[in-house]
Amino acid sequence: MLDNLKNRFPRITYFDNMDGLAKQNLIMHLIFTLKSLIVVSLVMYFAPDMVPFKLLEFWTISGTPLDWLQAGKWLVIWGAFVTLVWCVYTQNEPRNNRHAERILGQGVKISIASGIGQEILFRWGYLLSGIIMVQFFDWILGGFFFGNGLLQLVQSNVFGPLANLITFGTMSEFLAQSDTWAVGAGMLATNLAYRDGHKYTGKFGVVNNWFVGMAFFYLMFTYGLLAAILVHILYDLAIIGVVYLDMVVERYKGRV
Repeated sequence: MLDNLKNRFPRITYFDNMDGLAKQNLIMHLIFTLKSLIVVSLVMYFAPDMVPFKLLEFWTISGTPLDWLQAGKWLVIWGAFVTLVWCVYTQNEPRNNRHAERILGQGVKISIASGIGQEILFRWGYLLSGIIMVQFFDWILGGFFFGNGLLQLVQSNVFGPLANLITFGTMSEFLAQSDTWAVGAGMLATNLAYRDGHKYTGKFGVVNNWFVGMAFFYLMFTYGLLAAILVHILYDLAIIGVVYLDMVVERYKGRV
């Protein structure tokens, strides 16, 4: 019966040739971050009131690494647990089981590169540019005439309160207050981009990564960007670690 269930779920697919992906991943994210920050810097120079943060403010450290780990431990545990459940109901490609150690080694590199690159891009570069963009579109959607545009109205009365509710009020400072609506809207827009970047994980993965992305925002706003980077790396390492163990077990059972 279990084998029949396995065949009904998408399989976890990796590739035995992953050389260079970590470097490419990191460089790509850093390039996009640099492009975003160039635009943000220009806007902050000519219109400093549009962004309520300093350019390097998110790099300020709050708390200790132990505090970061304490705050992010359940996120790491969740990632490992979900991956374990998924591994039980899926089967790896035999070639992945044959190259388990190589995939683990490359997976560790990719986890570190993704943790650094994605957090710098989405929690810093894209967030700051998102705060600017939502105000620009709000101005187009009536703000130029009424002072408050349609986007601000919807964010303050629908999207912000809803997001604040399902994230248990952990970021109500930005999601439930009208004077910080642009930060909340920029955060939600950025998190949609982060979520969409994980569409390859399937429908559950898309929903899961929306919440994961919001958790990283919480860590960043509470402890700083370095905390989000550290927990993101550990989150990805937990996932690749469980996947590796699954490949080893399947290989032991003869699926090679």
